[in-house]
Amino acid sequence: MMRYGKGQIKQELKQNTSAQLLNEALQNPQGFAAKYGVDPETFKKYHTAVGAAGQTRAALETLENLSPEQRKQIGASAQNLMNQGFNQVENLINTQAAAKLDDSLLKLSMLQKGNVVPGTNMDMGDAFEALLKGPRDITGEHVGRAVGRFIGDEVGVIAGLGLGGALSGALGIKTDKDKKIEELQAQLAGRSY
Repeated sequence: MMRYGKGQIKQELKQNTSAQLLNEALQNPQGFAAKYGVDPETFKKYHTAVGAAGQTRAALETLENLSPEQRKQIGASAQNLMNQGFNQVENLINTQAAAKLDDSLLKLSMLQKGNVVPGTNMDMGDAFEALLKGPRDITGEHVGRAVGRFIGDEVGVIAGLGLGGALSGALGIKTDKDKKIEELQAQLAGRSY
């Protein structure tokens, strides 16, 4: 849920950034080109497509139930949009929005400090603050522990099956499946080829 919230915040920042950049491109085309290295006409042409593509990407991240055919269709449509002008505009919007993301999250964290998420005891300010922190790096220790747990579980299951089989054999306990297997083995042993 927190990842979804961060995605929504990013998308909102991109939309606001796109509007601000469009305003700059309209008011001072020469200054815009000099400042960002993107032709203002190119920006005007592609800024809405970049916004739509961003919204599509955000939707795809949350909707993972697409069939392979649907994924191919969406990929083909997105590939048709990709050209040099589109990529320039997308990179400009993303770069400018990313620069503002941490500042916006920090402001939200300070504004929401002390407010509690309804139905929980989670502080909203702390939740926004947690979004500022990157994911923890996975170390060799984490991998080693995961592998050790997996191997331990597998050894435990195999040993349990072996001991259970030996114990049931020693006590003469047979399941219906065991009886059926013995019957089939006896039938096969009685035939000669």
